[in-house]
Amino acid sequence: MNAALSLPRGLRHPSWYIPLLLPILPLFGAYIVNDSHQLACLLGAIAMLALGLFYSLGLGAWLDHAPRLIRKEVEQLRPAWLVGLFGAQCGLMYRDGNSLDGVLVIPPLMYVLLAALSFGIEFQQRTMPSLLCAPIDRARLWRVKMGVLAGAILSQVLVLAVSAATAQAAQDSSLGNASGNTLILVGYALAFAAAAWATVPLWTLLTRNLLAGLVFAIAVPPFPIVLIGSLTAWMASPFAFMSDLGSVVIGTLTGAYLLAAPWLAWRQWLTLEAPDSPEREMSGLFLGKRQTSATRRAATGSWFPTLISKELRLQTVTLICLGMAALLTMTKPYLPASLFSQELASLLIGMFAVLSILLAGSTAIAEERRLGTLDPQVLLPVSRTIQWSLKLAVGFAIAGTAVGLVGLLLPASARSIETSLPLGSVLILFVFSFLASSAAPNSLRALILGIAFTAVIVGVCYLVVAVGMTGTFFRTESRFAEAMDQPEPWLAHARALSEAEASALDTPIIPQFLPTLITVGLAAASMPLILALAFSRHNFAHPSAASRRIPLQFPLCVLATLVAGVTVVGGALWLTYREHERNILRLAHKEVKLVDRLSPAELQLHRTLRQRPLNETPELIPVRRRLPPRGMAPALPATPTPAEPSSSTSTRLQQGLHWVTEFHRLPFTPQARAIVLHDGDIAEDLREVLRQEAIAKGDPDVPAAPGRPPGPWPETGATGVFQMSPEMMRRYGLSPQGGKAALSNATRTNTPSAVEDSNPLHGTAPQPISMSPELMKRYGLTPPPAPPTSASSPTSAPATSNPPPP
Repeated sequence: MNAALSLPRGLRHPSWYIPLLLPILPLFGAYIVNDSHQLACLLGAIAMLALGLFYSLGLGAWLDHAPRLIRKEVEQLRPAWLVGLFGAQCGLMYRDGNSLDGVLVIPPLMYVLLAALSFGIEFQQRTMPSLLCAPIDRARLWRVKMGVLAGAILSQVLVLAVSAATAQAAQDSSLGNASGNTLILVGYALAFAAAAWATVPLWTLLTRNLLAGLVFAIAVPPFPIVLIGSLTAWMASPFAFMSDLGSVVIGTLTGAYLLAAPWLAWRQWLTLEAPDSPEREMSGLFLGKRQTSATRRAATGSWFPTLISKELRLQTVTLICLGMAALLTMTKPYLPASLFSQELASLLIGMFAVLSILLAGSTAIAEERRLGTLDPQVLLPVSRTIQWSLKLAVGFAIAGTAVGLVGLLLPASARSIETSLPLGSVLILFVFSFLASSAAPNSLRALILGIAFTAVIVGVCYLVVAVGMTGTFFRTESRFAEAMDQPEPWLAHARALSEAEASALDTPIIPQFLPTLITVGLAAASMPLILALAFSRHNFAHPSAASRRIPLQFPLCVLATLVAGVTVVGGALWLTYREHERNILRLAHKEVKLVDRLSPAELQLHRTLRQRPLNETPELIPVRRRLPPRGMAPALPATPTPAEPSSSTSTRLQQGLHWVTEFHRLPFTPQARAIVLHDGDIAEDLREVLRQEAIAKGDPDVPAAPGRPPGPWPETGATGVFQMSPEMMRRYGLSPQGGKAALSNATRTNTPSAVEDSNPLHGTAPQPISMSPELMKRYGLTPPPAPPTSASSPTSAPATSNPPPP
């Protein structure tokens, strides 16, 4: 901020040009949506470009001529304001008019952060005494701070509105629906913005701490309001006409609080006094009497209670945040669902618990450096290691309690590894927040660095896992494909196995090494954490150059994480690869055992008809056979028709044939071998070898002559197709074409009249069907001639087995 204010007029900080990047997300959306929605995304990108030009150039040009007091307030809010501009673009996710989840989460938090920074940054940077002593009217300071804050929040609401309108227009393709749904979202956003502008400065001035004001503003007011409303609703529950009294009370209390908070903040600002010592500066609300007890304990000569009391005073905000999470956890089953849903309670518990972990790590050392008490602290006649250990113990106790509260939110499941991974990430958050606290100038900087460090560490872990799993997948797939193409080496290896080695193939390899893998994984995962704690201890013991050491310390932690991740993931993936190879060898051994039990004819048939080598069930082979068996159909009586005299010699009809695929198990049973010999679609040399083998074994029902057994055979490729003889076609009123006609299953289904299957397996006899001439032409059939209507009509010739071609 000081560097930005010291620049001459006409020059501005390079970060002022960041809003020019606002059109990137709408332009990216224009390339991933369909053509009908690209226009809305392009219009949104143009609107974002106009806003970026206004914020970067127009606002910057106005600030060049603005008073320095306004420039100071703008520069204080600039980093958080720039982040909030891009956070407000979450409105691009707004798709449904009634779905606000995920959209109204980030913007309210950014409003609260801006409101806390307006006054809290003065306490954070310890510039509040000089500001209060400046020859400027406090009323003017109040108007400037609150006016700049309102402008910063409204500028973010404008970006949210444009983003939401773009998303709605891309979905609905209607500006009317987009404007209506966007107004709903903007209304909610303005309500949150007004609440943050009105209430957060009050809590910041009361607690005299940026983070404390932020936490108190979010955590404290909702509880008494909801509690009073819930009690009112419970007391009014016997009276039906007062069923909505609880909601009315909550609305009234909320409105009164929002109206009274700005006036109370104004009165607090007018009576605010500059603190005369670091202890008074950090005391704030509810902490004014703590220093007296600490001094009394120090006078007794007992250093341990004094240090513990001091650490608890530093963690006061953290303890209050943790208390809110614990209170919500205890009262969650008893909260009325109409006023406080279980999902909202779980969300608040998780938010307060994670925030407690962040604060426990980031305020442990950085808060003392901000107050100027870190150098006198390390000069006390107490070991620096002991002081550092007490800080770590207090913070770890708070973080452990918060982790337990988060664990209570997770549902009980057998997949304990998946549920424990988020808890491990939470512990990583505490450790690296503690490392950032050992080098950061204040707790806010430590909190931001802790989040960034944790994100990088977790990202490295996920990257190593993703790369390892992808590489192993392609390696195993290529190995399996190679085994399918060239199974002979695997089969030779399987034949060379001993009895003990063959029996060990059915034992999984991963459970044997799982305890060792878990032990190595825990040891490797603790390496970067132990390294981060060692660096934090060194920074605490030698605080003068801690800020210069952190750029080297954190990359070493990342390198240790990378080595640990490669070790653990590599070991796990190596076991997976070995298990995959063992599985291929097991399949080869099953095929070898099967081949040893097959006869020469069955072995030849297995090699000819098997689907693929190294199958899980190599004993099953697919054989295509004709249906009905033996190619014979039950006899159907012929019904005389006018076109077919009763003196016709065709008294029996034959069912059409088709192919079906069946799986038979090797070695063949006599029944299966007879089915394959009589109806299987196999090569004639294989059929003859099987027939000779059946004769040698004395199987019953063996064909007497070589070649295909007698009876009709369906055509090759006639699977699922029914063929008709000319007599059956004539019976159904159809004319033969080329000596035969075929009706597929789809044809039989699509006919207008009901057609019943003539398959004897279904147990129904064929019924006459009727086709229109158009439908017959569609399937390549010739309509029958029209019956004679007069004496001049030619006499119809008797039906014969060989009708003239159409």
